[in-house]
Amino acid sequence: MEPTREGAEELDFGRESAAETRLRELTSAYRWPLIAVAVIVALAGAGGWYILENAGKPQAPPDGPWPTTGDYTVTMCIAAVCGDAATREERLAVERTLRSLPEVGTVLYRSPKEVYDRFAAMVDNAELVAATDVNDIPEAFEGELRSTDDIEAFVARLDAMPGVAGARVARPSFWAGKVDVAVLLCPDNMNGRLGPKCDDRGAATRQEREAIEERLSSIPGVGTIYYSDREHARRVEAHMTVSGRAPEPVLSGYYIKLEDKAAAQAVERAMDRLPGVDRVAPVAP
Repeated sequence: MEPTREGAEELDFGRESAAETRLRELTSAYRWPLIAVAVIVALAGAGGWYILENAGKPQAPPDGPWPTTGDYTVTMCIAAVCGDAATREERLAVERTLRSLPEVGTVLYRSPKEVYDRFAAMVDNAELVAATDVNDIPEAFEGELRSTDDIEAFVARLDAMPGVAGARVARPSFWAGKVDVAVLLCPDNMNGRLGPKCDDRGAATRQEREAIEERLSSIPGVGTIYYSDREHARRVEAHMTVSGRAPEPVLSGYYIKLEDKAAAQAVERAMDRLPGVDRVAPVAP
């Protein structure tokens, strides 16, 4: 006796048809992509607004890295500074000491003529250059340091040597290699110590900063924008000078990574017209 249609359906229960098998395989194959899409959609609903809301707005400075290498200068005595000029023996002793220190990478001697020529090329004041005699310029040693971990001991050792007027160390800027251009803001009133744009006024206001941020974010080729407040700027300056003290005035500002290097000129032109901006400066790589 053949089973009824109803019975046939009961006998087929628990067995997959070819179509059902294919459907199960397809569902299994797409399970993880579908889950991933669902997660992305959920995240977009929960946090996508944050990305859109904050697009183009300044970010906090990165945590690091902070430079650990540096450059040093050891200036030898001249009579006008130390009472007596450094002797040849004193100069040779300083050179031997520098070459013996493991943290010293390079040792370069600079004659008074070399130092004078560099001074003349850097100073935009013809009268000052003309009034400076090469005999008033001290000789010096300079070079690179592999490490600045124990820099206070390095400076103290060189400072104490006979014939040395002073030793100085500077680390690279925290921003070197991270950004391409800086927009530095007016600080509290520092008449005569900054450019004329910041004379007779106080620090950049919130409204001025908002206008600067809006203009920066609209310039094609501008990528990531960081804002360095005075606290962070002071930390950067103190790290560079190794002394632990930042010179005044310390300028807060915006540090910008460019997607197109040609945008640097557009940034300078746009910022030059905005109140609250002291200057636009390139950042060395």
